[in-house]
Amino acid sequence: MNKSTTDTSKNPVRRGRATPARKNSFMKPLRYLIPCLALAFTGLAPSRATAQEMPVFAQFTLQLQDFSVLRKGVYTDKVFKVRLTTLDLLDLLENAYQTNFPFGSWLYLVDYSHFQVQDANGNVVIADTSDVLAYSDTFADGDYLFHGKESELLGWWKYKYFYRFTIEFYDPVVSQLSFLFEGTTQEQNNRSTANTFGDRLYRSTMMLNGLGYGYTGDGFLLMSGKIKTPRVQWISNDN
Repeated sequence: MNKSTTDTSKNPVRRGRATPARKNSFMKPLRYLIPCLALAFTGLAPSRATAQEMPVFAQFTLQLQDFSVLRKGVYTDKVFKVRLTTLDLLDLLENAYQTNFPFGSWLYLVDYSHFQVQDANGNVVIADTSDVLAYSDTFADGDYLFHGKESELLGWWKYKYFYRFTIEFYDPVVSQLSFLFEGTTQEQNNRSTANTFGDRLYRSTMMLNGLGYGYTGDGFLLMSGKIKTPRVQWISNDN
């Protein structure tokens, strides 16, 4: 087949939802990812987290203006730094919702569309934090890059996707903190050859690097950092 012709039978897949095809002839539209099924996979066991529930590990650095110091007629000004992790985000969410999360609760990115708080047993504590902590990305609009390989005969693939993300936090009442954090996501997505039952093992991981700014009370802040998700795997049947 001429490589300049779009072959919809060889388009990479990612996510549990359909993605609109790009109009450009050199961009491949994505196939549908069939919903995950709780089926046994020979010799391989999926982790508890599914493809649509990815635990979030955040590491942010906030820079804020420190108080001026007057000494011997000379003012000294400097910037100080504050570290912010997933545990700190959970504390901020607790304050915003005026509640206490169960011990061991964690933050998850669900369906590549919103954050969710779950307890240590996987029970949902806050189903969608978007009114306080919101997530969005350009992948849903078809704005992304990718590279990798796919077997036309066996159907396995190994792809990396690159796209933009935006995370917003807004709590003007309790913590009086708000910020906008944006950057680039690199997502690895692999699919195995099907077994005799048509089951395939999927693996995915994400790394988000970005910059941002915000306000704490009347003070201005800058931020940098990253968010990563550990590799999660799940079973899907393509028959």
